[in-house]
Amino acid sequence: MEWTLERLQETPLHRLPLPTPEELAQRMDHTLLRPEATKKDLEAFLEDAKRIRPYAVCIHPVWVPLARRRLEGTGIRVATVVAFPHGATLPEVKAAETRRVVEAGAEEVAMVMHVGLARMGAW
Repeated sequence: MEWTLERLQETPLHRLPLPTPEELAQRMDHTLLRPEATKKDLEAFLEDAKRIRPYAVCIHPVWVPLARRRLEGTGIRVATVVAFPHGATLPEVKAAETRRVVEAGAEEVAMVMHVGLARMGAW
């Protein structure tokens, strides 16, 4: 039985198929963005990621090269953040940081917007 969008919309929530823990993990990012995290913390985090098999790990840019090496061949993507946590930096700096983390091996990049500017409509 195929679950089309129309069928999903018509089906009561309690009748929808539940994903397995493995399927659920494949839809999640496993994240370590604590500012005090050490290399030892990251290595334990990456071993945990290998066990639970998330879609991606999201880490600080400084850890991208190490994560790429440790996760090579696992299918787990390496994601990172730019202008984290406040987004309060110049667009040119965000662009340069983005280029650099991609060069370092990041496969996904979450760029933080400047909330104050957004609130003012200054996108």
